[in-house]
Amino acid sequence: MNHPCLKINLEKISHNSKIINQKCIDSGISLVGVTKCTLGDLKIAEAIKKTGVGIFGDSRLENLKRLRDFYGDKQQLVMLRSPMPSEVRQLIEICDISLNTQLSVVEKIDRICREKNIKHHIIVMVETDDKREGLLPEEVVDFCRIVTNNFESIELYGLGTNARCY
Repeated sequence: MNHPCLKINLEKISHNSKIINQKCIDSGISLVGVTKCTLGDLKIAEAIKKTGVGIFGDSRLENLKRLRDFYGDKQQLVMLRSPMPSEVRQLIEICDISLNTQLSVVEKIDRICREKNIKHHIIVMVETDDKREGLLPEEVVDFCRIVTNNFESIELYGLGTNARCY
């Protein structure tokens, strides 16, 4: 009896990653290698990393922890969704950067980071009409102002948007 089999060609992943990364570098953009749907597979991550991609992102903390355990503290990791309040302590231990849309969560991140005397970077998500996640455009400036003026352990790393999931 035959069973389904998924064959992953690491050389093709590296090849594609190298091309995309170079196009991003040429445009002044830093590329995040996303390990979603691979459960943070270390062979796939290595195939991406060897092409010069310096940051990894995932939406699951357990996958990011796998990457953190393998690469150590020097590897930049991004949580690719807004963390739940119950995840914040673990988030701080694992990730350098997270996507955020709620001041209450940012406040909790800041409080824990102050306890540990560390900084955490946030990307503020902006809604662009697909109703998935983010602040309305008219809310972004005030949100960013509150973050920069009130949370000393938070560094505003940038703005992000979901360009529709197809």
